[in-house]
Amino acid sequence: MPVVVDLLLKGPERISVPVAATHAAIARRIDADHHAPVKPFTIGPPRSRPGGVVLRVGLLDDALADVLDLSFAGNAEIRLGRHFFTFASAQRVSATRWEHLADGATGGRWTVEFLTPATFRRGGRTSPWPAPESVARGLGSRWRALHPETAPALDDRQARSIWVSDVRGESVAVSGPDAVISGFVGTVTYRADRAGDEAVAFGRLLRFATFGGIGSFTAFGFGQVAVRESGMARPAAESVE
Repeated sequence: MPVVVDLLLKGPERISVPVAATHAAIARRIDADHHAPVKPFTIGPPRSRPGGVVLRVGLLDDALADVLDLSFAGNAEIRLGRHFFTFASAQRVSATRWEHLADGATGGRWTVEFLTPATFRRGGRTSPWPAPESVARGLGSRWRALHPETAPALDDRQARSIWVSDVRGESVAVSGPDAVISGFVGTVTYRADRAGDEAVAFGRLLRFATFGGIGSFTAFGFGQVAVRESGMARPAAESVE
């Protein structure tokens, strides 16, 4: 069951932390295989709040929720770069079943807000451009690795039937795990001309993106998104404030 959790940490409020430091602080608690090509979690950058910061973590493996709870039992201390925090609480933001993500009708227009820089890696190249086929390729590959029995099928040729109707944003240079990377921040509207299998598959992949992020390096805070879907009605995921 994909889950999004906010970790509330007590400590300094406005901090600057390298993405690798945030990744290391959480991954050391929940990442059982540091060499796995597909990570079953995402980690967002620290967001300031009164009395500390919030880390948003996406968990894409059922067992990780229990592991996370155990790792933060009591007043656990956590270090983000040179800053130290005390764990305050964990709040579930949203959750849904894999079958729920893969079921139901989907619209033909999706507005995706890229909240943190998104980059797309293929071979030795990275690009900030969130082309429909790049978005679909990455999401489909991760879904198949994590829960193959529910993963929708959408290859590059089929994904080219989805097109970008509006872009508002910019590419920004940010420090990645190993180098400076160009990533896209802003809003992209994707559209399908008709409600065929391609539109259904693309819409389902974007539902997954709200839990797993889009593009490369999502375990380091890249590619966190919010998705607004219009067209045919979609089933609502369970949400907990």
